[in-house]
Amino acid sequence: MNKQNFSEDLQKLSLDSDNVETFVGEFENTIESLLNTHAPMQEKTQICRAPKPWFNETIMSLKRLMRKSERLWRKHRKPCDYEIYKSSMNKYHHELRNEKHSILSQKVLSFKGDSKKLYKFVKDLTGSKAENPMPAVENENELPDKFADFFMNKIKTIRDSLRDFDDYKPLFKDVPLFTSFKNLSEDEVKTIINKLQCKSCELDILPTKVLKSFLSELLPVITKLVNLSLSQGVFPLRWKQAVVRPLLKKAGLELIYSNYRPVSNLSFLSKLIEKCALYRLNEHVKDHDLLPTNQSAYRQFHSCESALLRLVNDILDGMEHQEVTAMIAVDLSAAFDTVDHSILIKVLEYQYGVNGTALKWIDSYLRPRSCRVNVSSTTSSERQLECSVPQGSCLGPWLYLVYAGTLFDIIPPSITVYGFADDHTANKRFVPTLTNEMDAIRDLQDCAVHINTWMNSNKLKMNNAKNRVYSLWQSTPTL
Repeated sequence: MNKQNFSEDLQKLSLDSDNVETFVGEFENTIESLLNTHAPMQEKTQICRAPKPWFNETIMSLKRLMRKSERLWRKHRKPCDYEIYKSSMNKYHHELRNEKHSILSQKVLSFKGDSKKLYKFVKDLTGSKAENPMPAVENENELPDKFADFFMNKIKTIRDSLRDFDDYKPLFKDVPLFTSFKNLSEDEVKTIINKLQCKSCELDILPTKVLKSFLSELLPVITKLVNLSLSQGVFPLRWKQAVVRPLLKKAGLELIYSNYRPVSNLSFLSKLIEKCALYRLNEHVKDHDLLPTNQSAYRQFHSCESALLRLVNDILDGMEHQEVTAMIAVDLSAAFDTVDHSILIKVLEYQYGVNGTALKWIDSYLRPRSCRVNVSSTTSSERQLECSVPQGSCLGPWLYLVYAGTLFDIIPPSITVYGFADDHTANKRFVPTLTNEMDAIRDLQDCAVHINTWMNSNKLKMNNAKNRVYSLWQSTPTL
């Protein structure tokens, strides 16, 4: 592709429509036409090798010298030629090891404080790639539809079992209103784009790597697209379809449908609009401290580590005060997939002050949505989604936190709850006497009833096979 010509044509982009659906259609058609002109589709076989930055010009020169001395020795078989070959080989391997050690050490140090990037780097370095084996079927082309049927039937079964329960009515909280999204500047959109991972899927009209390479030319158009969507309260319909890939929950599990998690792949620009909306929503939520303190995941400074630290610290503090910690651990079944859209909209309105165009945009984002399951380049028929927030999206996990946050409203003051995404623990500390033990058991039983009632009215299903009850204390050492 001639990058200069492509860049010049991108700078000539003129999309004047003020209707977001029309604008998106014109944008995709124009980009597709430019790609067909400057980079027509071709099929090529390419061998992909992992980059080796330590294999620089100096190392290559030493390797050439080693090979040259090797050929000379093999030709004449003289002892002096062998010594020269051996010396050049030792020098080559010595310098290669030193250069590799130096570069890898610098790389590891650059990830200081970012355990996620360090883990990925070590994983790539060791060549360990997680496999995702599929269930055995007679016709592999039927596998996507079988997965789609299983995922949809699982959601339907859970929803049907909860139809007799009244919908949850969230408490009204007097909080400042958030009625519209403030327009984002080009600099804000650019920052968000650069922070997003450089991933693409088949739904992208323009590969993410190419988009980022020509960001300066595309930025005005993309910024207008984002602001049109947010200001009109409309999420583009063509970007509400997901490609779902079944992912084995844990290596070594039995290859049955129930052991797979549906992960949604969405177009890059759809995730960008989500991220821009989340950027503004987070400003509102952080300014007014609206999310529960003990609700972790998908929030800055509320990671898995911080959730565990809070929980363990509470247990250890109880031990230091000669107290017992009784704990209920609650797990949900397909929590993200059974989120009720109407209840979620009410929670946003009543407890987070989201209203007007902002609420209209979130409603448009949530429904209608559809998905197709993809397995080994074979795709299922399209399925309509009546509930759920998409896993793999930017906004979906945050919306689940909002949805699950109302659980803290119904917990008795004597119980401490810690949440991490769709997992929760309810803790009760007490001095170990018979009376206190009976009181703690009664309080936790009442709490379990409240949680179960809340789950039913929010159309969420407890996974009783994974629920646990614990009692934790420090035993007195025998002298």
